[in-house]
Amino acid sequence: MTRQWFVSALAFATVGAHANAQAPKNLTSLPPSAFEHVYRHVKHLQTVDTAAAASGRSSNLSAYYKNLGGLTQQQADAMRTVSLAALAELDALDAQAKDLILKARAEVRSRKLLPGQKPPDPPPQLAALQGARKAVLAKYRANLVQAVGPTAFARLEQALITKYKVGPQATAPNPGPGH
Repeated sequence: MTRQWFVSALAFATVGAHANAQAPKNLTSLPPSAFEHVYRHVKHLQTVDTAAAASGRSSNLSAYYKNLGGLTQQQADAMRTVSLAALAELDALDAQAKDLILKARAEVRSRKLLPGQKPPDPPPQLAALQGARKAVLAKYRANLVQAVGPTAFARLEQALITKYKVGPQATAPNPGPGH
């Protein structure tokens, strides 16, 4: 749901819906978790460009963050490298979590719960994986700062804050029941 919302927000913003966007007051930096969306978008844009090239079409969507943050080509390449490395680690952690959840569900299904009986607590390893996930996001945010330089990173981060109006007062649309 969160990824879908962010991709929708990016598409909406790309067509100029936020042309007059102002940065939220008192927000000077994004939490590391916000960069997961950026990393996934970087990968997606690269995939779109690759698919377009394979079909003989021209596409330069992967230059989006380069243009947004005023990055050099070297900085944009470094951002792509950091994004892909971060996603590799995050996806590995997510696969571990998925396996734990599937095993826990299988155990619950093998037993019948009596009416009113509480299902078992989630596996404690999930909390450890969530902590590891947060650490990976913080590590790759720091890696991105180092890879593109603090000045370019600050410029990119402020552009993201302004363009997408992210921050404490930003609210996600209600996706409705069942989402």
